[in-house]
Amino acid sequence: MSPDALPLPRLKLHGLAGPTGDDARRLLTHAAHVDGRGVEQVWAEVCSAAGLSTGAYLLTVEEAEALAEAMVLQPGAVGVAGRDFRVRVHTYRLLAAEEAGADPAQRPYDAGFASAAQLVRSRMPDDRRLAAIAELALFSEASRTLLDQAARRATEQLGGQIGLVTLLTAGAQSFVGDHGLEGWAAEAGGTPVEWAFCATTVRRREAYVVPDARTDVHQRSNPLTGPIVSYAGVPLITADGHALGALCVLGDAPAEPGPEQLEALAAVAAETVGRLEAARVPRVRTSAA
Repeated sequence: MSPDALPLPRLKLHGLAGPTGDDARRLLTHAAHVDGRGVEQVWAEVCSAAGLSTGAYLLTVEEAEALAEAMVLQPGAVGVAGRDFRVRVHTYRLLAAEEAGADPAQRPYDAGFASAAQLVRSRMPDDRRLAAIAELALFSEASRTLLDQAARRATEQLGGQIGLVTLLTAGAQSFVGDHGLEGWAAEAGGTPVEWAFCATTVRRREAYVVPDARTDVHQRSNPLTGPIVSYAGVPLITADGHALGALCVLGDAPAEPGPEQLEALAAVAAETVGRLEAARVPRVRTSAA
């Protein structure tokens, strides 16, 4: 990294800040504590693997991607945190490329969306949730097949264009299962958590429906609104009571599912979580360095 490097600019249209070394370290610190590992040792390991100094702060997109990949290769909660950071880095890279060709105007401030986004970011970190996520093989090939099937069944139940199984962590929602998803979000593998409709589903721990996001006070300024018009999701809740993410359906036109459809969606979610938990691998904690 060049000593006179400049911070990556905030995206005008989407408002997303460029990823920094501090962002990655913040996620890693929380995850290392969950794993019972020494933060400094793990940070040194991932920085060495990424070819960066432990004091790295201003990053190029390429350096941020290398750091994310080094974190992903770590076991347990640190690997989950790496996937979180990777989603934000990939989202930034892909949307920065789009904006570079469009020269967009600055996104106007919306108090309703801003307050909802701040609430989301304050509610996601939780040691017990992250530990539960780390114990489930959510990113394995077998789980992906199961979760893609759940997303397809969700679209069949509600009739939307896109079905998703999402995982919510401190900085991102990751798509661990999908049906019909295309474009930059599919390539990024998720979105920043503050844009996630599913974050409200997780926070409320109950079904969340947005019939028309364009007129919803909390979602009308969401960068995802436009391509997404309607949303319906139910939480994925483990036997221990942790809401890990959501099973949801997105549409490009207004829609409001009835109670029976939401019950059917919840049944698919419960069945899916049950099958994931049946294959759970107990987490092994290590002594802190």
